[in-house]
Amino acid sequence: MAFTVWSESNNCAAADIVPRNGRNIWGVLYQIPNHLISRKTAGKRKSLDAIEREGVNYLRTEISLLTPEGNQLSAITYIGKNRKADIKTSLAYVKHIMNGIREHELPQEYRQYVLSQISKNNGELISELIRLYAYAVQ
Repeated sequence: MAFTVWSESNNCAAADIVPRNGRNIWGVLYQIPNHLISRKTAGKRKSLDAIEREGVNYLRTEISLLTPEGNQLSAITYIGKNRKADIKTSLAYVKHIMNGIREHELPQEYRQYVLSQISKNNGELISELIRLYAYAVQ
């Protein structure tokens, strides 16, 4: 996980999955109707491709994943296409990530990893995140 994609709607660096050996990325699966994924089939609704700026900022990518129960599944995610260095994320943006981690009770070790990635990207946010979420950065 890294913050390598500029989000115009959030006016900050957005999260990206950057492949590295030895690190698993946790996430939450949502069931989205197929017709709402592509711009071509979403009709008057905003597609997931449009929201994620598929083809500009991200590429829709099929991945294999392993559930906590050990089941292997196929899912789609968006992987950064137009990655940038030296862009910073914002407190508002990372609060969404941290709220999701808390709400879905992801492992403490992963919470620490995400905080470390936030700290690498924008260390100015860490004291506020620790205050809000009572986590220590290790």
